[in-house]
Amino acid sequence: VAGGGLSLLLPSTSSTSSAATTTTGRTGCSFCEMLRLRRWTQSLAIHRFRRVLIVLLLAAALICFHNGFFSASPTSDLPDDAQADDRRLLARDSDIIDRAAIARVIPRIPEPEVSGDSSFVAAVLVFCATRPNAIRNHLEQLTRLRGNPARFPIVVSQDGDARDVAEAIEPFVKKVGSLFHVQHKKEEPKVKMMKADKNYFFIAQHYKWALDHAFREMGYSHVIVTEDDLDIAEDFFSYFSAMKPLLEKDPSLWCISAWNDNGGKELTDRRDGARLWRTDFFPGLGWMLRAEVWNELRETWPDRYWDDWMRSPSVRKGRSCVRPEISRTAHNMKLAGKGSSGGLYKSYLSSITLPDSPIDFSLIDTSALVKKNYDANLARALADAKAVTSVPENASPDHAYRVTYSNAREWRVIADRVKLMNDIRSGMTRTAYYGVVPFTWRGARIYAVPSWLDEKKLAEGDMEEAAYDPRWDLQSKFMDFEKQYCKPTRFTGKCDPANPELREWFKRRNMLKKLDTWGEMVVV
Repeated sequence: VAGGGLSLLLPSTSSTSSAATTTTGRTGCSFCEMLRLRRWTQSLAIHRFRRVLIVLLLAAALICFHNGFFSASPTSDLPDDAQADDRRLLARDSDIIDRAAIARVIPRIPEPEVSGDSSFVAAVLVFCATRPNAIRNHLEQLTRLRGNPARFPIVVSQDGDARDVAEAIEPFVKKVGSLFHVQHKKEEPKVKMMKADKNYFFIAQHYKWALDHAFREMGYSHVIVTEDDLDIAEDFFSYFSAMKPLLEKDPSLWCISAWNDNGGKELTDRRDGARLWRTDFFPGLGWMLRAEVWNELRETWPDRYWDDWMRSPSVRKGRSCVRPEISRTAHNMKLAGKGSSGGLYKSYLSSITLPDSPIDFSLIDTSALVKKNYDANLARALADAKAVTSVPENASPDHAYRVTYSNAREWRVIADRVKLMNDIRSGMTRTAYYGVVPFTWRGARIYAVPSWLDEKKLAEGDMEEAAYDPRWDLQSKFMDFEKQYCKPTRFTGKCDPANPELREWFKRRNMLKKLDTWGEMVVV
């Protein structure tokens, strides 16, 4: 356009030429301004784009930082009180942010995965010593199944200072809430003992120290005692939660146990997982007691064999425990080793398994376990059972049976027939209640009933303390002796420790010391 304008004005006068020059200059200046405006607009757009991009990148970085770092807040390993303080501070800060326009990221404190009732039930006191794999397995189960940690704090008591055991416990203490590790320093006995007695001495001393620590130092009102080689059922904690009120209101009970001494599959009704029994024979192996009972026991705690001591009449004082039809604890035979008994009961223990499916014990009516109600129901069950002279070969699941025994030998015949544990402690057979031992055989309910039981008094609630005869222990010991020595391949004379011929037989074989270690026995 400018070039064309100049060509048309060439013939004009000088004034015309000057005007044309002015017009051309103005047109050029307008074009420069338009070019500068376009460049400025483009620069502004680029600047704005960069600002938006930077903001987006910062936002993305903050989101990644928030999700990646704060989702695993370091305060999750703090004690509950410390976490509570942190939450209160964060709540206060959140309130400030709501009232003021402050750009701030607050770490997320992870809430527990459990909910519901947080009221204390009982502390779980775990005993361990030298088996790192066993304690690791046991703690994994306890922490996975206990639900709200506040209801069941865990105290792991280690006997001695085995480093590998302490290292197995340490990760649980760091990562899990309400889990504590204490160590008992072993002390050698002041008198010389055989190795087996020494092992039981260490166990008894550890138990007294740890129970004192849980009840008297930590102040717990109820404690569940477990051991590192035990597996637990899914409803283990449901069971103890439901049984605690019963333990508190029935003075004739002094413990709740998760263990059935005769809990083998062939001896229990696997379809009746909710069934519960009373027993005079202290079961142990996952059991709950109250602080009041411990204060009583600790005053005369024995230096060894504490569990048999608890079965003695002077300690038991006619009190009973509750135990399940299907055991809620089981020995992990791969991790247990021989244990303090040297593997004596391995065949029995390995047959006891956990239930196939869990039970919600909060739905169970525990009033049937109150002594007066339970005794009346048991008397009715015995009255309805068909009397037989021995465990029937072809027992029918449609009937219940009762077989009577009057001494330790007759009891052993019954026990050996169906593979019950046949030993006797303080005159009691395992799982007995007033001497009655319930079990199943080929699907039928069987009751082994002592001849001394007054069923009329049982039905009327007038039964006094069970008439357990401690001489049955000596009868049972004699039968063990008889089984080992009085047989065709060994001694064939009259099997009586008082028989001079028997003593001479031991003397000829340089075994008199071994004979004397058997102590007193009663021939039956």
